[in-house]
Amino acid sequence: MENEALHVLKEIRGILYFIAAMLGVITFMWFANWVKRIIIEFRTAWESAFINKANKYFERAQYEKLASHCEDMLKENPNHSNAIWWLARAKMGAGELHQARALFERLSGLEPQWQEEQITPYLEQMSGEEAGANK
Repeated sequence: MENEALHVLKEIRGILYFIAAMLGVITFMWFANWVKRIIIEFRTAWESAFINKANKYFERAQYEKLASHCEDMLKENPNHSNAIWWLARAKMGAGELHQARALFERLSGLEPQWQEEQITPYLEQMSGEEAGANK
């Protein structure tokens, strides 16, 4: 009888260890997902803040400030697509068309899906401005 009780207690202990391990795994997965969501929300807010500030500079035709803002971002992340796009727009606004064209072409390699809406229209606009300047 004593052996049977000891055997049942060992089985119960094994089940409790299994339950504890499963709770640990579930807790870890929940925590990891929570951290992931916080990181994504932080990156989204950070990106929005960058874009809002860039847009503000552009709307006010503060091309030097916009270029500096973008260059600061590119120091941290050399392939930051939005920084390259806004820097190209700043260079274009400042009349530095050769530099703007090079930036749009670089962006074309990084973000091919941007070609139709965010790159080609500006390249075409610059081609028209260059043609007008050559007359």
